[in-house]
Amino acid sequence: MRTTSVLFAVVAITNSIVTTDAASTSISTETSMDQTHSMSTVLGNTEGKRFLRRHKEPGDDDDDEERINATKLQNLRVGSTTSQFRKWKDKDYSEWRIYNKLKKYVESGDLTKGQLADISRWYREFK
Repeated sequence: MRTTSVLFAVVAITNSIVTTDAASTSISTETSMDQTHSMSTVLGNTEGKRFLRRHKEPGDDDDDEERINATKLQNLRVGSTTSQFRKWKDKDYSEWRIYNKLKKYVESGDLTKGQLADISRWYREFK
C-alpha cells in the first residue's frame, strides 16, 4: 500500500511540475499591456489607433505619380490624350513606365490589351 501511495505522489508531483513549466512559458511570451500603451504614447498615438510603419523601397517611386481617375482613363481610351501625354512628357516618363502604370487597368478590366497597345503607341509618337 505504501508503494502505491509513493508512486501516486511521484506522478502527481511530476505532473504539476510539467504543468507549471508550460504555464510559465506561455506567460513569458505575452506582451505586457503597459509596454504596449507606453509605446503608443511615445509615438504620439493618444487616440488608440495603430501605428503602421512602412519602409519605402529604393525603387518604389510611384507615390509621386498622379493617379488616373475614371475621366482621364476614358479620355485615354477614346484617344483624347494631348493634355495627359503633355503632363507625362513634362515629367519625363518613359513609354515603359506608362505601360506599367496602365497595365493594372488591363488586369482589372477597365482597359483592353488593344487599348493599352494603342495608348503606348500614341505616347511613343507624341512630340
